[in-house]
Amino acid sequence: MKWTTGLSRKPETTQAFRDACAGLDVSSAAEVDVLLVFFSASHTDDVEELSLAMARDFPDAVCVGCNANGVIGAGDEAETGSSLAVTAGILPGVDVEPIRFEPDVHDRSDFDWRQQFGGDPEVAPNFLILSEPTTFETEELLTALDRAFPDSSKFGGLVSGGGQGQGSRLILEGHVYHGGAIGLAFSGDLRVDTVVAQACRPIGEPLIVTDHTQNIIHRFDRGNPMEVFRNLVHNLEGKERELAQHSMFVGIGVESKRGEYRPGDFVIRNIVGFNPKTGDLAVAAPIEDLDVLQFHLMDPRTSSYEFERVVEELAEALNDPCPSRGALLFSGTSNSEDLERKANEESQLLRDRLGQLPIGGFLSEGEIGPVGGKTCLHGYASMVAVFREAGRAK
Repeated sequence: MKWTTGLSRKPETTQAFRDACAGLDVSSAAEVDVLLVFFSASHTDDVEELSLAMARDFPDAVCVGCNANGVIGAGDEAETGSSLAVTAGILPGVDVEPIRFEPDVHDRSDFDWRQQFGGDPEVAPNFLILSEPTTFETEELLTALDRAFPDSSKFGGLVSGGGQGQGSRLILEGHVYHGGAIGLAFSGDLRVDTVVAQACRPIGEPLIVTDHTQNIIHRFDRGNPMEVFRNLVHNLEGKERELAQHSMFVGIGVESKRGEYRPGDFVIRNIVGFNPKTGDLAVAAPIEDLDVLQFHLMDPRTSSYEFERVVEELAEALNDPCPSRGALLFSGTSNSEDLERKANEESQLLRDRLGQLPIGGFLSEGEIGPVGGKTCLHGYASMVAVFREAGRAK
């Protein structure tokens, strides 16, 4: 198995694609089994031309791609300007199946994905998912895939860069889509290890929802939501109180096998607002009775610390005779951070801890990865998927 990446800053799309491909460490296009292409908004108008070039130059590879606010390639570089990154995989013993996820068909939590793959209980693919956030219910898809393939890795990101007038673009096997989702199912001699690092840290105490209507919380076990929040902010000091004015979120707890909730056990969601008359709290996610919520502050320092922590844990888990061959990084976007610096630092840390492995990816609007035994859609997180041979992995 071999992964390799290349990146180009050239403004003309086809030229940028071929320039990035020139940086790939391959003897010929014929040996490439999978090709991932991520590109900035400046290339969106020429996406049809790009998709044709991908299919024409790599006829034997499964080709996918999407636009993004910034791309990651060539190991440690990310560009928020005109940029295009290519990641190629040479995967002997691995079957790579392209998937088009259709809205209103595949974004249902009751869709039978086991039957879609022939119903064979021995088949357990790992899934890369690239989703357009406004036209596809990604969380419902993840629920269905987790039920069908509980031991498989599901990883990826939400397409970014569609807010500049051009819209989102998804490339799959020479076709261009403006919505829905695309992906790859990897089966065979491939193992994918995944981790997620949150950009937020919990403050206060975990709260239990005791009364709610859909996404509106009427009461916590500790009282009225607005009163709980006011007391929390009142007890903050200095920088934390300042961050609370513009960087406060809620974390929804994913079932903890330890019986307690720690950083990383939550899925981060936006606060919609409080009702000043009732004190009700609306959040940007469906809520259930007895859900555990905790307020979180977004802090760039926390983001760096958490990323280093989860990568250290991953490095320890991978410390065996089977080396990692490559990685994908989906790094969440936030207005409070220097995106290019963040992606560069994360790429460099991965290479420092896991060796000089090729890294591809992009700056994402949402990240797909695990919390405990559940695959979740995250916001403002960083997600890493590391590839190696399954036959030699412990």
